[in-house]
Amino acid sequence: MKKLVFITFIFFPLLAMSQTLEFGPTLGLHASSIDDANFFIDKPSIGKRLWNVNKGFQTILYFKDPKQTSTGAITLNFHNTDYGVRSDKRQNFYSYNTNSFDIGYRFSGFPDYEKNIRAYLEAGLGINLFDTSNYYHGLTEETDAFPELKEAIALKDKELKLVLGLGFDFNVFKDFICFTELKASGGFTNITQNDGAYIDTYFQLNTGLRYIVNFKKKESKIEE
Repeated sequence: MKKLVFITFIFFPLLAMSQTLEFGPTLGLHASSIDDANFFIDKPSIGKRLWNVNKGFQTILYFKDPKQTSTGAITLNFHNTDYGVRSDKRQNFYSYNTNSFDIGYRFSGFPDYEKNIRAYLEAGLGINLFDTSNYYHGLTEETDAFPELKEAIALKDKELKLVLGLGFDFNVFKDFICFTELKASGGFTNITQNDGAYIDTYFQLNTGLRYIVNFKKKESKIEE
C-alpha cells in the first residue's frame, strides 16, 4: 500500500507537467556479471557474463511533443530477469531472479521528421530487488568455482544502481513508437552481507512498442 501511494505521489504531478505520454512493453537480451566494487583491479568481474532474456514495461512522460521538437522527458522503467555470473566451469553459476525499477531523465532529439526517426540519451537511478532463495547452482564449492572469492556470497535482498542508455525511436504507426536501445548499469551498494564489496553490472539490448497519448491534441479538440 505504501509503495502504491509513493508511486501515485510521483506519477500524477509528472503527468500534469507532461505534453505527451508513451507506454508499452519491452523485451531484450540481458548480460550480467558480479564485479568487485574496486574497478581499478585488472579483472573486476569474478567470472563470465550470464546471458538471459529480460521483459518489462516502460512509461515516458515528455515535456513537449517529441515528434515536433527536441525535448526532455521523465522515464519510469521496470524489468524482470535473472541476474548473476557464471564460472569458467560452465556448470557453476550464480543466478537470482530480479525485479528492477528505475526513474530517469531522457533527452530526445536529433529528429529526422521525414523518416519519423529520433535519437535519445538517458540517465537514471534505480533499485534491484533480488530473490535470495537458491541463488547458487553448481557441482563444486563456490570458492572453487570462483577463485576470486574469499568466501561464498551471502546475497542481500536489494541494491541501488546507476543506469545509462541510448537508443532510437521509430514512429511506425500513427499512435505507436517502435524502439531499439542499449543500456548499461552498475550498482553502487554492496550486494553481499559478508566480507568484500561486490556489485551487479549489466548490459541490455532492448526493443519494444509504445502507445502514444498526446494531451495537447486532446485539449485542442475540446476547445474546437
